[in-house]
Amino acid sequence: MQAALLTVEEAWDAIAAALPAAKEEMCALDEAQGRTLARAVHAERDYPPFDRVTHDGIAIAYAALKMGQNSFSIESYAAAGNPVALLSNTHHAIEVGTGAPLPDGCDTVIPYELFSTSGPVASLHTGAVVARGDCLHLRGSDAVQGQLLLAEGQRIGVPEMAVLAGNGVAQVPVFTQPSIGILATGNELVAVDAPIAPYQIRRSNDATLKAALKAQGFGNVFCSWAEDDKDALTHVLKQMIETHDVLLVTGGVSRGAFDFVPGVMEALGVQSIFHGVAQRPGKPLWLGYRDNTVVFGLPGNPNSALTCLVRYALPLLKAMRGEGFTLAPAMPLAAGVKGLERLTLFMPVRVEKGMAVPLMSRSSGDFTGLLGTDGFVALPAGRNFSAGDMVEFFAW
Repeated sequence: MQAALLTVEEAWDAIAAALPAAKEEMCALDEAQGRTLARAVHAERDYPPFDRVTHDGIAIAYAALKMGQNSFSIESYAAAGNPVALLSNTHHAIEVGTGAPLPDGCDTVIPYELFSTSGPVASLHTGAVVARGDCLHLRGSDAVQGQLLLAEGQRIGVPEMAVLAGNGVAQVPVFTQPSIGILATGNELVAVDAPIAPYQIRRSNDATLKAALKAQGFGNVFCSWAEDDKDALTHVLKQMIETHDVLLVTGGVSRGAFDFVPGVMEALGVQSIFHGVAQRPGKPLWLGYRDNTVVFGLPGNPNSALTCLVRYALPLLKAMRGEGFTLAPAMPLAAGVKGLERLTLFMPVRVEKGMAVPLMSRSSGDFTGLLGTDGFVALPAGRNFSAGDMVEFFAW
């Protein structure tokens, strides 16, 4: 007797429960972009670490200006990268460059635009307006020593790279990228560049899934192919299970005469978690687990394989690299849709002006039907949907 299909929610709960623990490693700073932080980063010191000059000009003690002084003898020049200079006379000034530490004894910088010089004397222009603390970036105004700057689980982008470099993090603690294997199965499949017979089709699933993974920053991906033969499948699957953290098998998971994948998995000691989800496309979805390897049996039809990858495998893979699980964003439908009575419908959509425009695919094998779409929405079973209804959206 065939087991009852799981709901989409039950399938997801089972997948989340199979999540292996995220692993940590160190990587060089120049290799950290796109990775996920495994430990928090705190400010190495105050930022800026000194009162920093933000305009070229002269540094003065504002009290002298307040008393009516408008001409200042220039004692010296303070440049960025030099130790802190000292103003010896509070009625004098020190010429300063952008980025220099504010000289001791000074509390204000007057930019060149507000004064003129004659020899070593700077004289303010008539009507020049100067306030105490002008043209300064004060110590600790961005961050104080020990302040949390980057949290564990944060994806490292360009701004994060600046923070890491500015805090001396040459070796970055990151979560390990999971090793992902993709196995396309089927006697009818031939390589992209191979001669092809009228009864054959080219392998597209592995290229599609790898592209979707690459778009999400997963680079540790390996593709292979096996024919619909128990011995051939056993040989390839045994090797891939032992060498990858997550295995994505496309095809061979339905209930046809040549769908050997579930049986071969069981023989290899892979525990079956579920087989079959009440959804369209992707009803034959299979999940198994052995040791620390998670195995997805994805349907062979291109749309089904990609949809199941995005809905189930990608969130798990992101969690494995330390990102945690996040809810899919909600988006309003641009038009009404008739739902399915017993199955969740994953419908391809195009996003226009913040709304999901439904585009009915001709079949789960029609990969050309996804052209021009941005992802799909999940329409729960047993109801119809009106324009404006909020539904979950999953981007390709």
